[in-house]
Amino acid sequence: MEALNAVIASIDRTKTIEEQQAVDAYAEALENAIAALVRKPVPADYQGVEELLGKIPKDLSIYTEKSVKALNAAKEAIVWDLDDSRQEEVDQFAENLKAALDGLTLKPADYSTVDAALAKVSNDLSIYTEESIQPLQTAINSVESGKTILDQAEVDGWAAAIENALAGLQVRKADYSKVEEAIKKIPADLRLYTDASVKALEDAKNSVVTERPVTEQESVDGYAKKIEAAIAGLTYKDADYSKVDAAVKKIPNDLKKYTDESVKAVNDAKAAIVRGKNITEQKTVDGYAAALEKAIAGLKQKPMTAQNLPKITKGVNQSGMQGKELSFTADFEAKDLKKVLIDQKEIDAKNYVTAGKENTQVTLKAEYTKSLAEGKHTISIVSSKGQADTVFYLKKATKSPDTGDRTQVMLWVILLGVSAAAVVGAVVYRKREK
Repeated sequence: MEALNAVIASIDRTKTIEEQQAVDAYAEALENAIAALVRKPVPADYQGVEELLGKIPKDLSIYTEKSVKALNAAKEAIVWDLDDSRQEEVDQFAENLKAALDGLTLKPADYSTVDAALAKVSNDLSIYTEESIQPLQTAINSVESGKTILDQAEVDGWAAAIENALAGLQVRKADYSKVEEAIKKIPADLRLYTDASVKALEDAKNSVVTERPVTEQESVDGYAKKIEAAIAGLTYKDADYSKVDAAVKKIPNDLKKYTDESVKAVNDAKAAIVRGKNITEQKTVDGYAAALEKAIAGLKQKPMTAQNLPKITKGVNQSGMQGKELSFTADFEAKDLKKVLIDQKEIDAKNYVTAGKENTQVTLKAEYTKSLAEGKHTISIVSSKGQADTVFYLKKATKSPDTGDRTQVMLWVILLGVSAAAVVGAVVYRKREK
């Protein structure tokens, strides 16, 4: 402005035509001064920029690093104090800032706790009860993807819900149907089986642990197999042969006294006995005993003859001394003995003793023989099979001292020697004859 005013002030309007060149110079100088005018600076309008800067969030930590970086770049690119001649640039700063603000992107929510909870969910939920699975399925289905950091509390809530549902899962109980079926197969009456096999079964049954989870189904099925094996291993007790044995003992030792037909019946009943039967065949075993008892009861004695009547086999016609024991043996069983007669009179049993089983030995006591008279006597040993008789002789007892005389003993020794020599001679003679 000062340069222009100086030009204007220098103009001399009194010039004549002859000084037209100077006047034209005034015009040119004026044109140049006008062209050289410099406009005073007017600040550009930064209001839009400032409004946008005021909209920048105080907490940029919730936005992605990339979008925050773009915002910071738009903010740093602003050039302040431009005049209105550069308003377009200032407006561009505002547009860039607005674009950066609009481009601010919230960070995504942290799903790590959700992912960790979901990782704990088994691929096979079949081992759990339907009631406990349902809350877990609901918790899993409630999870939504794409949540931002502003929804972190909700996301964390989903993780907590899944964790709680996992903690509440209840394993189904194992299937005990096979065990129950095996137990039903146990015989109602175990008294038929041996103690050892019954104990093995009881042990198998008592080993069952109830309420085991389905994850231990194999062990539960093992209980069933163990019980089945114990049932298969049950062993019947042996049949009771005590009645049979008792009947066998009743068979008389000497069956020659009975008819062939009745003896055959006894032998057939005895031969029919089969040993080794078990308790389920007890009726059969008892039948053996009953058949044998019946056959024994049906034994019939042969008619009495001279040949099958009882006889005195030892002590016949013997001689003895008063006051000395005398023994007689009859050929019948001791159980058949009824009484003893001396000289046709029954004597008290205190006067004799008996011995033997198949044959009966009767020994008259010394006190009794002392009471009998010297001379000949008869003894009759009476049994249920008949009476055996013989005579015996008693000599008067002598009380001579023992002088050491061995004459009679020596006489017997000599006689025995002679007899032996005779036998040897006879043998030698026969060999020579041959």
